[in-house]
Amino acid sequence: MRRKTIIWIGLSLILSMAACQSAHNVHHGYLMKGSIVDKSTDGVVICIGTRDGAKVGQELYVSHVAQGNPKGTYTKQRVGVVKITQIIDEHFAKASVSSGRAEMGHIVELE
Repeated sequence: MRRKTIIWIGLSLILSMAACQSAHNVHHGYLMKGSIVDKSTDGVVICIGTRDGAKVGQELYVSHVAQGNPKGTYTKQRVGVVKITQIIDEHFAKASVSSGRAEMGHIVELE
């Protein structure tokens, strides 16, 4: 009986760790991906990293997403261009604003 309990506890721990990793991937991959997450005088930090194929020197379009009319529809308007200057890690990179504007809440896209 004790052995079965230990096995169930072990399986529960493994499954909960897998669920946490999966939740992280969903959060980064779908909710944050492409978001401008920080802005300073020398540029922005974007939620695109090596895992997404980001490389120093790439230029990305910056878009503003607005809710349309009727509610439930959305429009995406290009408002600027940024250039990746530094890869932070697999999820994030720093970029300078090449033209237009780039603000918190805007999104960037690798094209």
